[in-house]
Amino acid sequence: MGQHLEEGIDLFNRGEYFRAHEEFEAIWLAAKGPSRPLYQGLVQACAGLLKIERGERTGALRLLERALANLRQGGREGMPEPRVLDLARFIRDLETAAASCAGGGPIAAPTIRR
Repeated sequence: MGQHLEEGIDLFNRGEYFRAHEEFEAIWLAAKGPSRPLYQGLVQACAGLLKIERGERTGALRLLERALANLRQGGREGMPEPRVLDLARFIRDLETAAASCAGGGPIAAPTIRR
């Protein structure tokens, strides 16, 4: 699980959202219990950012809103591994991206900080 997470974070931060999605999805599908929403949120964030790249803002916004809800839930319930990412900051960056998406403005790509 740790290797998929590290690889997913690196890919995400390089803007390779499809490949990052695949890494996060592997974790999400294997996850049990309270960490599951966190990983689902990472998968949805990747999908939302891919839709933005494709100019599909309506679908992107829906995915980003779902991602934020899952990330918040997963963050409250805790991550099973040592805290390897700054979830609060990622959520803030993703909220900013969602607001820009909704407003039709340019979107600063969020990054996942460790």
